[in-house]
Amino acid sequence: MLCRRCETEFEGPGRCPVCGSGEVVPPNAYYARQFARIDAGQVPAFNVAAMLGGPVHMLYRGCYKRFFTLYFPYLLTVALLLGACALSAAPQWCRWLVTGQAAAPGALLTAAWILLQLSGLWGLGLAIYNGNTFNRALYNRCLGRPYVQGHVLPVLALSAAALALAAALCLGYARLTLQAAPPAYGYRGPEYRVPQPAPDYGEEPGWDGGDGGFVIPIPELSPA
Repeated sequence: MLCRRCETEFEGPGRCPVCGSGEVVPPNAYYARQFARIDAGQVPAFNVAAMLGGPVHMLYRGCYKRFFTLYFPYLLTVALLLGACALSAAPQWCRWLVTGQAAAPGALLTAAWILLQLSGLWGLGLAIYNGNTFNRALYNRCLGRPYVQGHVLPVLALSAAALALAAALCLGYARLTLQAAPPAYGYRGPEYRVPQPAPDYGEEPGWDGGDGGFVIPIPELSPA
């Protein structure tokens, strides 16, 4: 067991024999086996959770420096490429939606799309590397002690940042799409507010002078 207050390591359950605190951390069974392999000079096993979880698993285990070194540049690059794809595709998408004719993608959209596909290979390489080296990196960070805890707050912060980025991309894409829409499609922005002439009914409303009462002229409808 490991005391959270004074970081004293002791055997068996119960309170810390040094400070008497009951805030103790039990050893993690998986990492205890992997750290024992490292102490014996063996190669630790491949960490599947680290490979699949990626940055989420890394933040959950408290490896913040490793996260900013490995995954933060990758996530930032992917976010910028997604933003470039979404914002540059809005006019082309609007033209296809209105006219039914596909527009040729611009240079920015083409370059961002190609780089986004290549970033998938980058992410795959990061995942394999992280799964292969995470146990040893965590061993060095914990100084060989298998008292590995979970940290939920950084995971929630990363999830909130991802949701905020997705919302910003959706709003920006919708705004550019509406700005690119012509008046015939139904959008009436400030640049499309053209004054329209009043309809000509042929006569003014008023009394007909007889017994018909008040007359409201109705325009004639042209046949479809």
